[in-house]
Amino acid sequence: VLGATGAISKQGAGALALGGRQVNVSAVTTGRTGDSLSITASEGVTTGALNASGALGMDGGDVSIDGGTGSVVVASITTRGASGPVSTTAPTDGHDGGNVAVSGATIAIGSVDSRGGDASAIATGTTEITREGGDAGAIALAAGQITLTSGLDASGGAGAANSPSLVSGLAGDSADVLVDGALLLA
Repeated sequence: VLGATGAISKQGAGALALGGRQVNVSAVTTGRTGDSLSITASEGVTTGALNASGALGMDGGDVSIDGGTGSVVVASITTRGASGPVSTTAPTDGHDGGNVAVSGATIAIGSVDSRGGDASAIATGTTEITREGGDAGAIALAAGQITLTSGLDASGGAGAANSPSLVSGLAGDSADVLVDGALLLA
């Protein structure tokens, strides 16, 4: 049994993997550099908030949880891509959100946010400038019974332009949300 009474926070780049017969952790934050977080247990997983969102200039990291034959209980998962920084001289595109995959005998899960980041706001000017929003990561939940206590958001980030007529088509792509099992909304 792997248990952590305090939060786990990884510093710097690199994937983070937790495993054991049962995994119980209060909260986990990756280095937020686009690296993955995986939790694998043969008899169940219980976690607080999982944060693999992208820090400034980074994509969100993928999160995968496999609870084996046990139940999976997760407070929330965030893999959102970073938004472009506020800049009048060098606006940027939004960054992509990470994918989320959760499986187990049963799942009870709070919010899941795999949105793409928004593009930088762009000041009005005479030269046409456009920036695209980041694409969302896909969300897949698979279990015999899935209890959803909050929302799932896999929408693309907002695009930006210095002219309203140019904004159309700049939003990032939304991603698929797959819920494979009996769904209960709590």
